[in-house]
Amino acid sequence: MKNLILFLFFFPLFLNATEAYSSSSFIEQMKGLCLNTEATHCSSELYSIGQENEDAVVYIKQPEFIFDKYCVEMENKHELSSRVFTLNSYIYVGRSINGTCSDYIRYTQDHDGKSLYIDANALDFIFSIKNTFHKNKLRSKCLNKSDDFYRNIDVSGVNIYSSIIDGKLKYEISITQTGDDVLFNIYFDSTTNVEECEGVRGQKP
Repeated sequence: MKNLILFLFFFPLFLNATEAYSSSSFIEQMKGLCLNTEATHCSSELYSIGQENEDAVVYIKQPEFIFDKYCVEMENKHELSSRVFTLNSYIYVGRSINGTCSDYIRYTQDHDGKSLYIDANALDFIFSIKNTFHKNKLRSKCLNKSDDFYRNIDVSGVNIYSSIIDGKLKYEISITQTGDDVLFNIYFDSTTNVEECEGVRGQKP
């Protein structure tokens, strides 16, 4: 597998907002989106037209890109709130096993708005960390939580960014305790794969 995977999207990846002229007309458009076979969620507010401050959310998944070890999927979130329509797109990476994708986690990275590079070496490390946590063989030296905490961890995402201190790439692994929505972040140096205890993102405390 090549060390570097390149995806080129000819539209903004993360935010595109426009003010709605008519709440009802936008909801009608979003109802149309709900008929899309890739729509994974349509909020109940779509079916109560006429309110002044209408809110509605539609999630639509895009086709998967499958490679020999990993796969990538994009999800568009269409949202109408207080007469403002927003479109946010999210990238997920997962494991490809016999042509089937599973075990997705959210993937973010600093980019120019058109191109997104996904480093296969980073994915190798991230999923090895995920495996190790699930087998209860890894303890974070920075979080220093209880044994029970580490037996119930879910890896929910990863952010790859350049440190403002040394310019090196860092992995920001987001984890949650099963059944809890509180996020914890663990930081690793991309070269040494050593965990770093950080204060403000990219800065040593």
